[in-house]
Amino acid sequence: MLYQPRKVYEMWDTWMYYHKGTHYLFYLHRTDQSVWRGSTLIAYWDGISVATSHDGVHYEEVGPIIHKADDAIWLGSGAVWQTGSTFIQNFSENREGLQGVYFAESDDLIHWRRLGNEYRCVPDPRWYDVTPNGRWDCIWRVPKADGGYWGYLTARPAASDTVVGDTVGRVVSQDGRHWQAVPPPQFDWGNSAPIQVNEVGAVERIGERFYMIIGNSENYFGSRHTTEQIGGSAGMFLFSSVTAEGPFRPEIDAFRFLTSSHGATYFARFYPTPEEMLVSHHAIERCGDDPRIWMSPLKRAALDSKGHLRLHYWHGNDVLKGQQVPLDLSMLEVIKIDASSGAAWNLAPSRCEVAQDYTGALGLFPTRFDVNKGVMIEGALWVDKAAPGWSSVGFFIEREGTSSGTTGTAVLAQTRSRTEIGHFSISEHGVYFAADDMGDQGIAASQSARFRFLLRQTMIEFYLDDLLIRSYSLPTPPSGRLGLMVESGHAIFEDISAWEMTV
Repeated sequence: MLYQPRKVYEMWDTWMYYHKGTHYLFYLHRTDQSVWRGSTLIAYWDGISVATSHDGVHYEEVGPIIHKADDAIWLGSGAVWQTGSTFIQNFSENREGLQGVYFAESDDLIHWRRLGNEYRCVPDPRWYDVTPNGRWDCIWRVPKADGGYWGYLTARPAASDTVVGDTVGRVVSQDGRHWQAVPPPQFDWGNSAPIQVNEVGAVERIGERFYMIIGNSENYFGSRHTTEQIGGSAGMFLFSSVTAEGPFRPEIDAFRFLTSSHGATYFARFYPTPEEMLVSHHAIERCGDDPRIWMSPLKRAALDSKGHLRLHYWHGNDVLKGQQVPLDLSMLEVIKIDASSGAAWNLAPSRCEVAQDYTGALGLFPTRFDVNKGVMIEGALWVDKAAPGWSSVGFFIEREGTSSGTTGTAVLAQTRSRTEIGHFSISEHGVYFAADDMGDQGIAASQSARFRFLLRQTMIEFYLDDLLIRSYSLPTPPSGRLGLMVESGHAIFEDISAWEMTV
């Protein structure tokens, strides 16, 4: 939504480091669309780039800083930390079919010098798979209580009796430069059915617990036991432990840390700053012949009122608000969904009230927003709970290629503790909504909630009371027309403001 590089073809995983008022955004890149030797693809992600920002929102591309070694097949993700007056960056390379972790150092976070092979960190065959089927990728450093550091990385232990244990390894260092493999951390699924997981994003201590975010999907055949959402979820999942050594257990009430049914977001990394713990991640388009990758807005990782680690709106993103877009709710274009439903609209410049029974209501803004530049909309929502069912309230995004103005995507926060997103259409054949994604937070009935809605090109973010409800990638580009929606109930929209984005 915020940033795409221009000096390389595409970005992937992100990791960040804060130093003296500057945000350094590092990301895995591929230099060209493809790198082939004859008919064989020999390189995909082949380097690391950096961009800098003074506000965490607007980035200036510096460009490539590390390229894969000549004898490496590809280069993998890393992380950055400081050791004394020097910055250290790790990354993996696959050489002759075997993966190892390598290091570089820098004095300014821009210019990097590779450290020699004597610093290379490799798996120990006593505990890890050292065949070409193994993994050894991306150390995330955590200070030890007695000095030195633990490191967590994506690995394949030689033997494991838990599904998650097949993807997590551990290393140790006294100086942050020299690392040795140690046995993998312990995991305990408790009464939960395990799912197959794939890659470790990061580990940090927040409050009294150590939190680990791990990526993959609930849709692997044979490990779909936790799948209760529409289409399952893919992305980043959350585990925690009272000690750095484990056992790490799934955070049952906040397990789906950053997910979607179609994998729109991936490889979240913790991003410590002096004021707060943030999270970076990338987002993935899903339309067009060549879907691209975006750097997403930073999120704040904080414990909610129930003690669960959640992603929240980061107020540094307020600098995205540019020129204000005038909105007059009394000018909404009311779309008749069902003439027999008795929907009653009460429109005023700063307030819209809709009451209707068991159908829906849609009102389109007369403004056509510049979705290429991006738009932010904020305000308040209120909806009651239809008896004996539930109600929902939210937004409509018209998509390109339609003439009626009533075909697009709906984002519906519901009073049954869920938010659904999917295809919405009104035609001569009827009114239809088919959800293709679902979050496990909704809106409380008869309680006002503040919302934030961000849209740029095909990427969406939706927050309620600053809690991230969903990041979503539209299946086709939006037209620029947006609307307010209610399903089965009585709703109020008020105090709504909109701004063009400054990116």
